[in-house]
Amino acid sequence: PKDHGPKSVCSEVSLDTATASSLLVISKDLRSVQRAKSRQDLKEDPRRFTHLPCVLGAPSFSTGRHYWEVDVGEVREWSLGVCKESVDRRQSDLSPERGFWIIRMKAGVICANFTPESRIPASPRLERVGILLNVELEEIWFYDIGNDALIYRYIPVSSLEPFRPFFLL
Repeated sequence: PKDHGPKSVCSEVSLDTATASSLLVISKDLRSVQRAKSRQDLKEDPRRFTHLPCVLGAPSFSTGRHYWEVDVGEVREWSLGVCKESVDRRQSDLSPERGFWIIRMKAGVICANFTPESRIPASPRLERVGILLNVELEEIWFYDIGNDALIYRYIPVSSLEPFRPFFLL
């Protein structure tokens, strides 16, 4: 039944400006992000990403099932997913070993994390991605909303600390 699907556990996710790279501009309503024309002069903050144009979502998740959707629109290069709360924001290795579970779109190709070997078949017109995090079952699912299709699933995904939504442009 529909009431047991991912949308039944829909979570409100906003962007955490304290974590946003100086290469990004966050909207006033904290719901959208775009690349800055040049690096912004932002106050130094240990929570901020310094090497890549990344931002974390809020809130963090420690238990339960959480689902949110991301409108990627016409943007052709992005990464989305989940990371551990404590990830190192000064490095550029976005692997599961470093606490990142993401999919990446570049040049019309989707990969799991940043490994070219993990190419994933997907619609060339992918415009909206659903992400389901199930903390108890230790899994993350990525959905192509327009085609009602599974893109990728990470399992197991375990952490002794909270998870955060992750975005890279």
